[in-house]
This record gives sequence, C-alpha cells and structure tokens, in this order.
Amino acid sequence: MLAHYNQGQLLAPWHHSEEPDDAVFRIAATFPLHEVKPKPYMIAGDEHFGFDSIAFVQRLIEETGISHV
Repeated sequence: MLAHYNQGQLLAPWHHSEEPDDAVFRIAATFPLHEVKPKPYMIAGDEHFGFDSIAFVQRLIEETGISHV
C-alpha cells in the first residue's frame, strides 16, 4: 500500500532493488490498523491509510538511522 504511494518515493530510502528492507515489515507488523471508510472525495487532512503513515516513517527513521530526504 505505502510502496505505491507518492510514486514509490515514501519508502524509497528503505528499498533495496525490488524488496523493502526487513525493518519496513518488522515495524509494519507492530502498527495498529483501523477501518478507513470510503468517501466520495478526499480533502486535505483525510486519511488515505488505516494507520498513521507519518508515525510509521518516523519510526523507520528512528530504528534504522536512515533519514528520509
């Protein structure tokens, strides 16, 4: 899901060839999910995912030491 968001750039620092780094899977397994109800249109601030993607990337940065630039 996140791998295709933003033309694949969101997780680019944690990609090695075709596969994401093991840290992506390890951290994703610990994140709680919740239902995102479909809406007829999206506005700024609407959730696109059933979890906090910003917190997910922040945790990747903290645990791997790889910055997202």
